[in-house]
Amino acid sequence: ADTDLRRWPRTLPAPVFQHNAPKLIAAGKPITLALQLGLASHATQVRLHYRALNQLTAWKTMEAPAARAVFTIPGEEIDARWDLQYYFEVLNTEGTGWFWPDPRRGTPYHVVTVEVMPVQ
Repeated sequence: ADTDLRRWPRTLPAPVFQHNAPKLIAAGKPITLALQLGLASHATQVRLHYRALNQLTAWKTMEAPAARAVFTIPGEEIDARWDLQYYFEVLNTEGTGWFWPDPRRGTPYHVVTVEVMPVQ
């Protein structure tokens, strides 16, 4: 067994995450999701993983630099038949990272209700 712990990635403190999950989105319209990280973080990259909540749909992933973790899901991927499920994966300088929402503290993903909005 390799006992040289200096080779292992060091444990970095998780950044402070800030994200306002929408409660309701319109079917067929693009949705923009953002994750802000505390300034003292060692985060380098953020991935958004999302899919329709029908469990048969494959996860899709988008990537952005941690300094500007803003993602727009195209409207054609927002289907009125299924709610949207998503979570963020944050990678750091040590090759490790964190998930948001934190799976150790509750449901490990957000769910947003998708509705057909009346034409105005």
